Amino acid sequence: MKYKTSIKTWGILILVAVLSTGCSYNIPKYGVSVENVNNLKSIKTKINVGEFTTKEKGKNSIMCRGAGNVGTPDNTPFEQYIKSALISELKLAGKFNENSNITISGHLDEVDFNSNIGTANWVFKLNATSSNSKSIVVNTIYEFEGSFVADKACSEVAQAFIPAVQKLINDLVSHKDFNNFITRN
Repeated sequence: MKYKTSIKTWGILILVAVLSTGCSYNIPKYGVSVENVNNLKSIKTKINVGEFTTKEKGKNSIMCRGAGNVGTPDNTPFEQYIKSALISELKLAGKFNENSNITISGHLDEVDFNSNIGTANWVFKLNATSSNSKSIVVNTIYEFEGSFVADKACSEVAQAFIPAVQKLINDLVSHKDFNNFITRN
């Protein structure tokens, strides 16, 4: 009897340990958007990318329905992930230059998601500034399918992050004021 109680106790402890650690839903490494690269190829200026900041500096994951965190690869902060994504797009378009007279910086006022079916989306609010003292505010909402099942919904959130960031960059570079934003005074 003592032996069975001990196994039962260990079983409960292991179950509690597994349930309390939760799962992790990993955002994949960034992949560039052909549409963004083509849009960037049409600009005349080469651009540098400066600092990207956020209200929650260093944040690299968001809890999803209590099922686990949706997090970036290598625990990269969201602001750094988005900055690196923009640099990748500019490099592939041949429009990145660390010594450019024009530097784009950004502050992320919001990085969040909703995983509910029917309203699943990533939300970004980016205040981009240029070294020529101009600014653009970009509000991006990227919608995707949600799920009633937490595990599936959180996995979908992680998978939707790359196209959401691609849309954020597209919203910035296709903004009606972007050419003026990157033009030297």
